Amino acid sequence: MTQQPRPRETTEAGTLSFVMAARDEDKTLRPLFDEMLEAMRSYEGRWECVLIDDGSRDGTWGEMLELAEDFPDYVRVFRLDESVGKNPALAFGLREAKGEMLITLDADLQDDPAMTSRFLDRMKGDFDVVTGWRIDRQDGLGKRLCSALYNKLANFLGRNSLHDRNCGMRCFKRDLFERREDLIPMHQHIASLGDMLGIRVSEVEILHRPRRFGRNQRKPLLLWNRLRKLVGLYFLRGNSDRPGPFFSWSAVSCLSMAGVLAGIGVVGLVPALTPVVAYSVACGFAGAGLFSALFALFGVACAERIRRGGRPVSIAATGGIGLIAEQEAMVLPPERESSAASGSADVPMTKRALVADDDPAILRLMEQVLEGEGWEVKTAATLREAIEGLDSSTHVAFLDVHMPEANSIEVIELMRQRSPGTRYVSFTGDRNAQLGAEAFRRGASDFLRKPIQFEEVIRAANAAFGEDDRARDTSVPAFSE
Repeated sequence: MTQQPRPRETTEAGTLSFVMAARDEDKTLRPLFDEMLEAMRSYEGRWECVLIDDGSRDGTWGEMLELAEDFPDYVRVFRLDESVGKNPALAFGLREAKGEMLITLDADLQDDPAMTSRFLDRMKGDFDVVTGWRIDRQDGLGKRLCSALYNKLANFLGRNSLHDRNCGMRCFKRDLFERREDLIPMHQHIASLGDMLGIRVSEVEILHRPRRFGRNQRKPLLLWNRLRKLVGLYFLRGNSDRPGPFFSWSAVSCLSMAGVLAGIGVVGLVPALTPVVAYSVACGFAGAGLFSALFALFGVACAERIRRGGRPVSIAATGGIGLIAEQEAMVLPPERESSAASGSADVPMTKRALVADDDPAILRLMEQVLEGEGWEVKTAATLREAIEGLDSSTHVAFLDVHMPEANSIEVIELMRQRSPGTRYVSFTGDRNAQLGAEAFRRGASDFLRKPIQFEEVIRAANAAFGEDDRARDTSVPAFSE
């Protein structure tokens, strides 16, 4: 039996992804991308720019769509249902990005894409994360003083010394997130926790520019947010640093001592300790215990907030292709021997399949694979076309998760009402395991990940006729219904 060629890995060596989250930045996106094109002119590898619209109220989404239309092989854009904040939006972008190296930067033109080469050169030193150091920061005095105080305190509490922990321009190895997917929501704090996590961290000096358009979206309680972040990082420290148990035991000890002293004051066991003195000291211990208990609860809440990284993200619309165009538009063609063998089988009825994807290459290749096995195939580039092309004669429907109008998982229930006898198969290149769980919950019978091998396509299709069901059942993830 001839051995099938192995599919290419999703992440190619030498590929790079820029990830930016923007809110009300319609005037900066085009100039910033032009600078990016100029900076990447000498870059020999393939690269992409992943843009996330975090609930903008101006023309930001329109600018993103224009960039995706003008540069489809470089730009992918995502619009969120609602604003979730910069860091959760960036975490979503890091999951979507397909490059070997991932660079985050702000979309306000204050970060210079020309600094990319500095990050890549430093990453050659076998670091997992390189963060920027804005040596001449072009922000207001209050913001600079607040960040300086935060950096000093963070360096005092931590074990690594960084000059600029809040710089938005950072470079990550994708391999880091593949090994530790739980770090993606904490991407902003990885550099601060690097020694605890066993991650190699460095920093590089970069240029920082004044804001040209709009104004900084200031948080009303910036100092409070920095303090909360410091407390959360302190409580996340492990090994010898255990602030949670320390403050918990302090609270128990102080409250216990307060109770003992109050009892002594009531009973009068110690003549030298008058009730007034006993009650006064007991109140002091009670206050210390209460503070320790509240601080422990506050610290645990702050640490959990950092670990979770904010609210979950829901996609409203997408556009562009980026690195996925070449890397994931890949279905391995079947061998002639297997096609001939399957073609000789008696098929009692016409087998009909529907394939929905906005990538023409995937549509063409999946159509080729299914038709080679005797299937009659309809293709759809949008969800609307897929719904209109679906009827009771369709035996199986393959649906790409990320369609232009919406997430196809959200309409599976609607499609099941239209054609309840159809078998629905979701497929995606997204590594988020929650998508598979959601697909099965909504009624999908199978969930495939790109790049898809032809055996998976045929197996999922034939299961609509009860064939190969046993193989399918053993491969269903543990989170299926």
